[in-house]
This record gives sequence, structure tokens and C-alpha cells, in this order.
Amino acid sequence: MTRPASNPFAGRSGGGPTLQATPSTAPLLDWQPTYPCQPGTKARDTSGAAGDGIAGHAKQLREQVWAMFKDGAELTADEAADRLGASILSIRPRFSELVARGLIDDTGRRHKNGSGRNAIVWRAR
Repeated sequence: MTRPASNPFAGRSGGGPTLQATPSTAPLLDWQPTYPCQPGTKARDTSGAAGDGIAGHAKQLREQVWAMFKDGAELTADEAADRLGASILSIRPRFSELVARGLIDDTGRRHKNGSGRNAIVWRAR
């Protein structure tokens, strides 16, 4: 398993992450002010306002989740939320963003989540 050597989200102010060039993140360098570089929203005013409101915090949470994976963690979104003391509702979308960027992969294993259902155990790519 190859892991990026640096923080691929460092460097851009204003809540929008950029990727630092590393061999494993080079294909992801085309930063866009849209999902998965920014929180996804729907075509409703409340959704857009919510996305704009969490953009800076989402970047921080995404970096915290990514740091756990860089350190070799293999975990579910629920487990990450527990470790960070954060709401699963703010952490689960960060996993979707990491998946969309090609930074994490499904291990093939499952753990029970807070609602008793099977959840994917993820790892850094």
C-alpha cells in the first residue's frame, strides 16, 4: 500500500484545500472550488448556506481524518468521529470527499456502526 508522504490538503487559505505534489497525489492536483475540494451542496438556498458555513471547518476535519489514515489507521467513519469527538454527520462527508479524491480505499472488512449496521473499514491508498 502506497501512502502520500505529505498533507495533500495544505496550502490554500479560505477553506479550499490544495494538494501538494507527491507521486501518489499528482493526479489530484486539479483543485476546483467544487466537491470534493469543497463540501457538496444541492440546488437549494439552505444547502448552499450550510455548505458555505462548514467549508472552513470541513477542511480542518478532512485534514484530521486524513492524518489518522496517514498514520496507518484503518477505520470506519463512525470510529473516526468517535476518535475526534465529532458528530458522524460532519465526519461522514469528509470520508466521501477522501474517496472521491482517490485517497482512501475500502479494506474489504466491515465493523458495526452506531446503528448496528455494517460499515466499511477504510485505509489510505
